[in-house]
Amino acid sequence: MYQASYRKLRPGVFSDVVGQEHIVTTLKNEIKNNKIAHAYLFTGTRGTGKTTCARILAKAVNCENPVGGDPCGVCGMCKEIDDGSLVDIIEIDGASHNRVEHAQDILSEVIYTPVKAKRKVYIIDEVHMLTTSAFNALLKTLEEPPEHVMFILATTEPNKVLQTISSRCQRFDFKRIPHMLIFSYLEKIAKAENIDYEREALIEIAKHADGAMRDALSLMDLCLSMSGELKLDSVLDAVGTVKRDKIYELGAAIGKRDAPRALTIFGEIYDGGKSVMLLAQELITYYRNLLILKSGEKALWLLENTGDTYDDLKGALELYTSSDILYEIELLGELYSRFGKSFLDRVEFECCLFKMCDPALSGGLSSVESRLSRLELFVKDGAGLGVTNEKNTASIEKKSAKNDGEKAEKEPEIEIPDPIKSPDDAPDDTSEDILKFIDDNKVQAEKETGDIQDDDEIFEEVLSRLAKKSMPLKAMLDGAQASKESATFTIFSENPLLSSMVDTLKGKEVVGECLKEMGFELAVLFKEKPASAQDVGDFDPIDELM
Repeated sequence: MYQASYRKLRPGVFSDVVGQEHIVTTLKNEIKNNKIAHAYLFTGTRGTGKTTCARILAKAVNCENPVGGDPCGVCGMCKEIDDGSLVDIIEIDGASHNRVEHAQDILSEVIYTPVKAKRKVYIIDEVHMLTTSAFNALLKTLEEPPEHVMFILATTEPNKVLQTISSRCQRFDFKRIPHMLIFSYLEKIAKAENIDYEREALIEIAKHADGAMRDALSLMDLCLSMSGELKLDSVLDAVGTVKRDKIYELGAAIGKRDAPRALTIFGEIYDGGKSVMLLAQELITYYRNLLILKSGEKALWLLENTGDTYDDLKGALELYTSSDILYEIELLGELYSRFGKSFLDRVEFECCLFKMCDPALSGGLSSVESRLSRLELFVKDGAGLGVTNEKNTASIEKKSAKNDGEKAEKEPEIEIPDPIKSPDDAPDDTSEDILKFIDDNKVQAEKETGDIQDDDEIFEEVLSRLAKKSMPLKAMLDGAQASKESATFTIFSENPLLSSMVDTLKGKEVVGECLKEMGFELAVLFKEKPASAQDVGDFDPIDELM
C-alpha cells in the first residue's frame, strides 16, 4: 500500500529528527536519567516534528531496552507502538474532540492502569482547539495525574492555550527547520531512492516549505508524480511560482525606474499562467533579501535564498537605497492584502508597478523618503541609482557654455564688492536690489576689520552640523564651496537642483542656525556656480544675476 513520504520517512528515534537538536537532546537526557515529566507541551509551526517527537517520546518511556535515550525499535513494545496496535498510547485530535464531554471521557479512563505498557500516554494534537470548559476539566488531572499516566499536548497556537494549562506542562518550542537542512535531507533521500534530481529543484522545494519538513516531503511527492524526476521546471509548475531569473529581471527594471520594461516582464509572467499572489510573495522575499544584504555580511545567514543567488542579489544593491526597498515592500504588502477582493488583480498589480517605478505617484511618507534618498545620492554622486542623467548633464554644460560666453563679452570685469551688512538688512533676491544694497553698504563693509577664519574650515564645520540637522541638505551641499565676507556667508554650488530645493529644505534658516551655533551672525546666500568654474574666484555672482 502506497504511503506518503512524510509518513514513510517519519523518524523512529530522536537522533533522526532534523533541526530540533535543542529539544531531542533534553528529552534523551530526561529518559536516560529517568526524570520524565508528567505533562509536556510541544509548540511550533506545522511540519516541524511535534507529533513525531511525541510518538518517539511515548515509545521511549515504554521501550524495554532504550539506547542512549532513544527507543530500540526492535522490542515488542516498540513494534506494537509503531503499528498502532498498543491500546495504551492514545492519540486524540483536539479539533474534533474539543468539548467538555470529551475531556470527561479522558478523566474517566486515566484511573485505569496500562494494559501492557509501563505508562499510558495521551497525545492531544491541536490542543488549542479545546474549549475553556474542556481545559478546565483537564486542569486538576494535568497538575497531579496518576503515576502511570503522561500527557503530551501539541499545538501550533500556544497563545490560545490557557496559562493555567501551559504552566503545568514542560514546554518545548519547535523552531522552523533551516532551508539548508531541508535541502540536505531531501538530497539525502533523492540519492538513497535513486531519484533523478536537479540541485536547483531541491533548493526551490526547501524554500517553499517555509521551515516545514512535512511540506517539503509532500511537495517532493507531488513533483515526482508529475514527471517522475525532480527538475526545476516541474517544481515551479507545481507551486505556480516564477523562475528567479524573471524575478531578478523585474526587480532590476523597477530599480531602474523603467516602467515599460517592468510591465512587459509582468505581462509575460501573467500570460504564462503564474499566480499574481505568489509573484507578490516572491517580490517581497526578493526585497527582503536585498534589505538584509544592505545591513552587511554578518546578516547573510538570514537570507531566504541559498548561496548561489548571492551574486545576483548583490548586483541589484546599486539600484536601490534602503528607503527604496522599504517603499517597495510597503506597496507590495498593501497590494497583497487586496488580492481576492476584486476581479482586477492584474490591473491592481500593474498600478502597483507604476507606483514602484515612480514614487511621485504615491502620496505616502515612504514614497517621499524614497525620493529624498535618491536625491541625496544624486547630489553626492552626480547620478541617480541605475538611471542616466544625460538631460541634467546637458543642461549644466549648456548653461556653463552660456555663462562663459557672456563673461568673455563683458569688459572690463566688474569687481565684486563686499556684500550684505547684516542678516536683518538682506534684500529680496533680485539683481537690482542686490546691486543697490551692495553699493549702499560697501563703505561700511570695507571699514570692518579683524581676524577671519579660513572659509573652508567654517564650511566643513557647517556640513558637520548639517549632518545632524538635515541630511538631504547636507548631501546637496557636499562638493560646494563657501566664502565668508563681512556680514554674509555665500555658498557656491554646481548642483542644478540647489535653487529649487533650497526653499523646500529651509536651507538659509538651517545653515544660519549652524553658523549662529559657531558664533557667527551672518546672512546666508546660495549661488549657482557654473560647472566650468574651477573655484569661487572664477565665478561672478553679479554676472550670474544679469
